[in-house]
Amino acid sequence: MFDLIGVAVTVANEEDFHAQASKKLKGAKTSIKMIRNSAKVSNFCADVIGDICGVLSGAISAMIALKITQNYGADENIQIIFSAIVASVTVGGKAITKEIAKRNSTKIVTFVSKFISFREK
Repeated sequence: MFDLIGVAVTVANEEDFHAQASKKLKGAKTSIKMIRNSAKVSNFCADVIGDICGVLSGAISAMIALKITQNYGADENIQIIFSAIVASVTVGGKAITKEIAKRNSTKIVTFVSKFISFREK
């Protein structure tokens, strides 16, 4: 989800949110701030949080595969297969969410900015 946010903020058009801000819609000013700082937002969301989640999912899948091998006497190849499945789902999921983020950047940035605005109060 954080990769989705990072890409959406990067490709979003700031002008779309100026109209919302002039109508004083909730989250519009936050959206503009996010887009103006898109490099920082994208770096934090996609590179920091996204990569941490990727590493954690790989480590957790390896631990689960190891426990399955130990507890059920399964073949040790299950560890490789399990890790490969998790890695492919992670990489495939990132690719899919990037395309979704490009197509729906305004909606995604609006949702995130409303959430942030709500949390700030």
